[in-house]
Amino acid sequence: MDALATLEALQYLSVSETAITDLSPLDDLIYLEDLSILGMQVQSTSFLEKLGRLTSLNLSSNEIKDLQHIGNIEGLSSLMLYQNQISNLAPLANLGNLRILGLSGNLLIDLASLGNLNNLQVLSLAQNRI
Repeated sequence: MDALATLEALQYLSVSETAITDLSPLDDLIYLEDLSILGMQVQSTSFLEKLGRLTSLNLSSNEIKDLQHIGNIEGLSSLMLYQNQISNLAPLANLGNLRILGLSGNLLIDLASLGNLNNLQVLSLAQNRI
């Protein structure tokens, strides 16, 4: 994954079901617009702090609980978080550009935080506690 840090102009990256555990090299990919990291047991989203240009993010089939760093990416229009351990959607409340949100297979019981997402067109909530 360290070699990716040298690909500074990269705009799209998809990584799934690999043995990679250190996602910190992604910090340098500030031009990323579309990122998919699937089935890699990701727990922390702190590697997203510098990726403010993301418009599409897919972190499905991981072990994510906290959405704090995702809630700071205001340009997101598509966010897929299927099959994680998410119970609190409050960090997503200010993502007004979201059009597509996939949250199936989590631990959700309350959707009040989604009330301000006026541009939302597609919402997937299957297999939750709602």
